[in-house]
Amino acid sequence: MGEAHFGLGNYEDAIKSYKESASIYDKSKFMHILLLHISNSFEKLNMIAEAKTFYEVLATQYSQTNEGKEAKKILDKYK
Repeated sequence: MGEAHFGLGNYEDAIKSYKESASIYDKSKFMHILLLHISNSFEKLNMIAEAKTFYEVLATQYSQTNEGKEAKKILDKYK
């Protein structure tokens, strides 16, 4: 559902869906993707502080993934 909402530009609904998935599947192998999509949704809403919080978690906890590396680059542009 989160991807559908994101694609339609319904970023608040996307965040809700992504967070719900993250809470249900908290040990999933796709958590790094959910975190990136939550971050991207916050950024689209111009909620930069919230986006940065999720990017920081992603860059720290999933630093070896492509998403973690992308989060690091995004954080660097905010410095």
